Amino acid sequence: MAGDDLFVANGGSVNGLGGSVTKLNASTGASVWVAPEHKVDDPAAVAVAGNDVFVADGYGDSVTELNASTGAPVRVISAPAYKFDVPDAMAVAGGDLFVANYKGNSVTELPM
Repeated sequence: MAGDDLFVANGGSVNGLGGSVTKLNASTGASVWVAPEHKVDDPAAVAVAGNDVFVADGYGDSVTELNASTGAPVRVISAPAYKFDVPDAMAVAGGDLFVANYKGNSVTELPM
């Protein structure tokens, strides 16, 4: 949650494709925007830091950073570059982004 907004990861279908991220007004529940499936294949978790929304892609083994205002993609943080796999939970603490790795039973710190 960021300010008056709530971000929801809507996981994909059985094959890991077709998910989305929805931004809702936390006061009214009204949908503000939906980031379509081509931006994140299978959203597993969402973490918010300032004007950035980080989305764990459980199928694509990546973390996608979206602009919180528009839903536009900012960058994709790939698993091989930071040695994480199947991200399934995230948290922001003290200016750092932490990703829980399902396969590796570990936590990876990523740049924000």
